[in-house]
Parts: sequence; structure tokens; C-alpha cells
Amino acid sequence: MRQRTGDLDRKRIIEILLPPVIVFLVNSAVYWGAPRLTDTSEYHNLSLALDTKIPLIPVFILVYFGCYIFWVINYLLVSLREEEIKYRFFTADLYARIICFLFFVFYPTTNVRPELVGNGIFVQGMRFLYQIDKPVNLFPSIHCMASWFCCIGIRGR
Repeated sequence: MRQRTGDLDRKRIIEILLPPVIVFLVNSAVYWGAPRLTDTSEYHNLSLALDTKIPLIPVFILVYFGCYIFWVINYLLVSLREEEIKYRFFTADLYARIICFLFFVFYPTTNVRPELVGNGIFVQGMRFLYQIDKPVNLFPSIHCMASWFCCIGIRGR
């Protein structure tokens, strides 16, 4: 019995989108779930004296939010790779997020964020970030991990 072309297209779309969607859902559970399991009085402050000497440059909020576009594009590109590579990549990513979760629960971290001065568009972007993303779950860095995974996932392509 022949399958219709539409069925094949739908199956292919699911094969491409499902792994990144699962990673997103696991990441959300890790990032927002870990603080709910943590005693908020026991955060380890990772702020360094050096942090106060480095000025905050609000325009770099563009790079920060741009990373999300970078990650989405690259995770989708990895989904287009050969099955073995794709599934090894997403399995490794899931294991890495579980390790992050364990750190976030058993060694919860925080830092002191710089005070925001002014009302420019980039300062407003920083204020938005401060509102939606609390300074927790800093070690290990999921941002660095996801960026490194993107490089690994598309290298040689």
C-alpha cells in the first residue's frame, strides 16, 4: 500500500521538529523546575571582585537575545543531519541538561547584577531580561553548553 505524499511530508516534519521540541521542553523543566526544588536561602554567590570592574554595556542585550535565534536555527540544522548523528547529538544534549539540573538543585548559584541606569531602549531590554530571567542556575551555563552543542552539531557542514 502506497503512502500519500502528504503523509510522508508530515512524518518528515515531525522527525525534524520533534527532537528540538523535546530539548526545549526538557530545558524548560530543568531551568524553571530546579529553583522550585532548591532552598532559596542556600544560593552560592558566584560574583567576583572582577565583575564590578567590568562595565555593563546594555547594547550587548542584542547578542544575548540573538543567541536564542542562533540556537533555534542550529538545533533545526542538526535535526536535518543523518539519523545517527542527529540522535547522538540530542541524546548528549539531554544528558547534559540532566547534569545541569543536578547542579542547579544540589549547588544552586546566583550573582549580583549591575544596577541599570537610564531609560534607553537597550537599558529597557536589560530590565526586561532582569524581569524574566532571575540570576539563578548560573553554573554550569546552559547558554555556553547550548552554544558549544551548536558548534559540535554543525561542524563539518
